[in-house]
Amino acid sequence: RPAACWLTGQETSLKRLRGQQHQWQGIPVIATYHPAFLLRQEQYKGHCWQDLQQVIEYLDQTPGAGRS
Repeated sequence: RPAACWLTGQETSLKRLRGQQHQWQGIPVIATYHPAFLLRQEQYKGHCWQDLQQVIEYLDQTPGAGRS
């Protein structure tokens, strides 16, 4: 069971959790793949990159949370 399921309280696949923002104790979180999984399944690296771009977009839109 992915850690993202525990954080979001949802019993579903990581594939379904990806691509959307979730909340954990009021903190926004984005689900993505574990680095060890990406070493074994390189075809998912692009999906992980999309997830990271979503995080960057969120930070750019959040006052005080952007990149320095």
